[in-house]
Amino acid sequence: MKRMEQVAYISAIEVIGDYKIRFTFADGSERDIDFWPTIKQGGYDRLRDRAYFASVRFDKKSDTIVWADDSDHLHGEMLFEHWR
Repeated sequence: MKRMEQVAYISAIEVIGDYKIRFTFADGSERDIDFWPTIKQGGYDRLRDRAYFASVRFDKKSDTIVWADDSDHLHGEMLFEHWR
């Protein structure tokens, strides 16, 4: 029988350091993610700017984290890669 993975709903995010975000989930659990490994691989050059990175927010409507002008985002699939 295949085991179903439990869905964890994000309720809040907080920048806790250079390129690090703390995710708080609806059940009260937390997870800290360091995004530097992803950013340094390329394709996210604007996110190298620490002030810009710190402008992150969670958009509940799209289930995505987004930055200042909504042009940069990391979808749930990318977030999942960090949670393995």
